[in-house]
Amino acid sequence: MLILLVEASVSRTVRGLGVRFPRSTPGIQGKGYRNKPLSASSKGYNKEIGGDLYKIERVFGSMKGWFGGLRARYVGLLKMHGQHVLEGMAYNLYKLPVLIVSNAQV
Repeated sequence: MLILLVEASVSRTVRGLGVRFPRSTPGIQGKGYRNKPLSASSKGYNKEIGGDLYKIERVFGSMKGWFGGLRARYVGLLKMHGQHVLEGMAYNLYKLPVLIVSNAQV
């Protein structure tokens, strides 16, 4: 699973890699608007990163469904971060038996 963390100061060219993104924010898919469709490069970029994004979105959707991820139970960023960490740990424990069985059959 690939999670892209983006700084606000990242330019259109990723430093050191020489990769040029069609959008100003790497890791975010582009969107077409009325009378202004996506360019071919933007469509290719969306397709390229979409393979990783669907895995991440599936995990967050499962966490939301199982543990009520939309509901804020605490006030403050630090406490909410703790809640998200605990939800992630619970998700990993929930998926652990499936991973153990799949690795044992190999």
